[in-house]
Amino acid sequence: MALYPYGIEPYFWEIFFIFILLTALVLFLFNEGMRRLLKLEKRGFFNKAVYVNKRHKVIDRTIRAIFLVFMIIALIVNVTSDSIEMIRIFDPAILLFFMLFLTESTRAVMEYKYSEERNRYLLTASFVLFTSILVISMLMTDFYGVF
Repeated sequence: MALYPYGIEPYFWEIFFIFILLTALVLFLFNEGMRRLLKLEKRGFFNKAVYVNKRHKVIDRTIRAIFLVFMIIALIVNVTSDSIEMIRIFDPAILLFFMLFLTESTRAVMEYKYSEERNRYLLTASFVLFTSILVISMLMTDFYGVF
């Protein structure tokens, strides 16, 4: 094993940014394909945070607040523990993944119950499922052997 300056392999950042761009492209193409397949209107890039109704807004903010408390607890537990190894359930990336999974699943349920566009929930649910499979497969394969 070669020792690189600052512990980073050569071309790490170039490979990292290409990997991020390719992943974003795959997610974008999946979303666009599903949107066209389901014949839904295109939402603006920053309009994804539009709540279906007031109840959805309250539920979403409650979930985010609970996960913020979990993140603070995770920080305290991991900083004060004597072990070098972090407790896996308190890994911020895992907490963030579960928070996003839960908030987007809640969005799909609320769209199913209350949205005017009847197929909007299918787009949200399929995107959550596809993204979850993509993230879990990346984690299980060490980012497809790239890193």
